[in-house]
Amino acid sequence: MILLGFPTIGLIGSIAGNYIANSLKLDLIGSIQSRYFLPSVIIRNSKPLPPVRIYHAKKEICGKKNDCDHLLTIVTEFPIPNQAIYPLIDALQQWGDKNNISFFLGLEGIKSTEKEENQVDVFGVGSTQKMVDTLKKYKIENTKEGFISGLNGALLAAESERNKDMLCLMTEAHIAYPDSRAAGRLLEVVDDMLPGINLDLKPLYEEAENLENEIKRINKQSQQIPQSQQATVPGMFQ
Repeated sequence: MILLGFPTIGLIGSIAGNYIANSLKLDLIGSIQSRYFLPSVIIRNSKPLPPVRIYHAKKEICGKKNDCDHLLTIVTEFPIPNQAIYPLIDALQQWGDKNNISFFLGLEGIKSTEKEENQVDVFGVGSTQKMVDTLKKYKIENTKEGFISGLNGALLAAESERNKDMLCLMTEAHIAYPDSRAAGRLLEVVDDMLPGINLDLKPLYEEAENLENEIKRINKQSQQIPQSQQATVPGMFQ
């Protein structure tokens, strides 16, 4: 299975992908390069890392009754430019076909500015009837109407046309800052789907609470500043 940890609303794909890679101590086995990508490098523990990274789990974590035995996680913190999306999809499909990939799992944020803090529902959509049945198996609500943009949406459409398996899990996320709580809710479902892993999500939820408290503090302070002195700052991830 290939889990796609690309940035979406609330950066939940990137947060979830990084959390899985770190928590399960996955091996960094490669990267994806493109002349269209933002020329950059990620620094982790004083070590430079490529912006689009591929992690691999050595042990079988999908469970004996599932259709996969190993997990690959592709993670990046940077949005994929539009001109790179379809070449990247072609590369993923060709590599997946060659290496007998069972299915892609995309994690997507849904834009919401009125989400209750502790109300984080998970929805899903599958490219095939098999994936629809998977949603039913894990009691995930099947999305009837909607719109998914970016790489996850384009790949879902491409896999549907090929009658190949892809599952996209979605949840509402804040648009103005990284939403660790929403990422954690998606990872609860992933943890349930992969019986060979045991994710401890408590640190992620604590991070979400700390971030929300800090934002509340900043908002409260900003309300005390005269309006004439306030600056207008666009949303970070609009």
